[in-house]
Amino acid sequence: MLPGAFGLQEPSVKFLHPDEVDWRAKRASNPMTVGCAVDPDTIPRMVRWRYKEMDRLPDVNLCAGTLLISERVRDVMERFEPGIHQFLPVDIYLTPFEAGDVPAARSYWLVVGQYFDAVSAEHTHQPRTVITHPDGRTEPGLWDFSGVLTKQPKSDAPVIFDRGAVAGRHLWVDRNFTKGQHPFMSDALGGALREMDLYGAHFEHFDEV
Repeated sequence: MLPGAFGLQEPSVKFLHPDEVDWRAKRASNPMTVGCAVDPDTIPRMVRWRYKEMDRLPDVNLCAGTLLISERVRDVMERFEPGIHQFLPVDIYLTPFEAGDVPAARSYWLVVGQYFDAVSAEHTHQPRTVITHPDGRTEPGLWDFSGVLTKQPKSDAPVIFDRGAVAGRHLWVDRNFTKGQHPFMSDALGGALREMDLYGAHFEHFDEV
C-alpha cells in the first residue's frame, strides 16, 4: 500500500504567468495538472506520510491530486524534454512529526509544461461532451468514457491517439480527459521508465494511427 498524505491542506497554487493561461485552465480545480507553469512560491514544501517508517519510498505517488515523483524519475523526464516541465522539490516527513525532524526523503511535484488534444477523434468512438460558448459557437469537450456526462451508453471502444499530434513529444496533458493528474507520455519515455523497476508507477498503453 502506498502512503497517503496527512495534515496537508489544499494548496493555493497560482499560475506563473496567469495572463497567458486560457479559460479552461483557470476553471480547473488543480492548477498543477493543466499543462501550465505554476508559481514555485505558492506550492506546498512539505508532505507528511501517515506511516512511522517505510522500507521503500515510492517513486511515483499521487498526493493532493498531483503526482509526486522521485529524483531518478525526474532525471529521466528532464533528459527526454529538458526545460519544458517543472519538478518542484518537496520534503517528505513520516508520522509522528516534530519540529526539527529531518526529512525522510526529497520528492518533486510534477507539473507538466505542455498540453494538447492528442486523441484521434476520427478513430476513437467514445461519447464526448460539447462546449457551447456565449456567442453560440461549439467545440468538442471532455471525453465521456462512462457515459454519465452525455447520458449515452458506456463504450468499450479503444482510445486511439493521433500519431501526428504526439510526434516529437514525450510528456503532456490532454485537458479533454477528466483525470489530468495522470499525464500521457511517449512510448520512448514510458519504456525508459518501465525498465527502472519503479515503486508506485502504473502504465497503460494506447494505440495510435
